[in-house]
Amino acid sequence: MNLAYKFAEDVTRSVKVSGLTVDPVVTKIRGDILVGFIERNRTPKLITG
Repeated sequence: MNLAYKFAEDVTRSVKVSGLTVDPVVTKIRGDILVGFIERNRTPKLITG
C-alpha cells in the first residue's frame, strides 16, 4: 500500500490544471488496489447507477 500511495502522489503531482486541487488516494476493494486522486474544488455529487 505504501508503494501504491507513492505512485498516487506522483500521479497527483503531474496534474497541471489551473484552479484544480487534487489529493492522492489509495483504497482496497475486494482484493483490488485502486490508485488515483480526488478533486477537492467542486461540490460533491452523488453518482447512482
